[in-house]
Amino acid sequence: MNGDVMEKKCSIHLIENMYEINSSESVNGIIKSSVKKQLPKLGSFGLITESSDLIFQRLLAKFPPMVPIEVIGLDLDCNLTTVSYINLGERNVFVGDNEIPVLGIQRTVHSQRSLPLSWQTYFMEDGHMVLRIQVGSPITIKVNTIPERFRKERYLPRPVIPNVVLNWEDDLELYSRFLDRKDEIKAQYLLYLRDHPEIYDMISDFIKSLLLRKPDEVVKYASEYFKSFSARALPGKIFPMKIV
Repeated sequence: MNGDVMEKKCSIHLIENMYEINSSESVNGIIKSSVKKQLPKLGSFGLITESSDLIFQRLLAKFPPMVPIEVIGLDLDCNLTTVSYINLGERNVFVGDNEIPVLGIQRTVHSQRSLPLSWQTYFMEDGHMVLRIQVGSPITIKVNTIPERFRKERYLPRPVIPNVVLNWEDDLELYSRFLDRKDEIKAQYLLYLRDHPEIYDMISDFIKSLLLRKPDEVVKYASEYFKSFSARALPGKIFPMKIV
């Protein structure tokens, strides 16, 4: 009726593995009808609701699809249905006295219980919506003035932090930390040696063998000597064998 304001609201809440949908219609603030239903989350993967549809169309306007796109959405009765998006291409529209280029996206809701409903929405290059038309309806939504373009954030250049040469021997705080860390490491070493007394025997045997053989290449000799303690090493010989 003339002068009446009709409003339709739909809210969706995720409760465990179910979507709970509450839909209501009101006239002049008086609720005339309400519907409550649940949809399984598993069968609603990729659901794009009305609230996220505008953001999705803005992305399509910035990155126009070459082929139609189909997603899962809700019809007017809040039932799961197929929603398709088609790139309408570029055109020019007048906003006031100015003509601006826009790109159109057509959204069609394919309801199983009623005829398909289509909307054509036109966006500026930066994502502002300037025109929306419902196909088959005389109602058109259009901006009166050109929206101010979104400004890209400018980040400050990465600061150049000079390398500061620290002399820990002259710095009291650094020298104090060095002494604390030194005592801490020494305590860890002593604790480890106390828990593994066999280390003393291994080193003692190595020193005796080293003094007995007096090899020219000490590092190579040590490598061959301690290789026998490794479970992954192949068996080798440390001392030369003489066949009589």
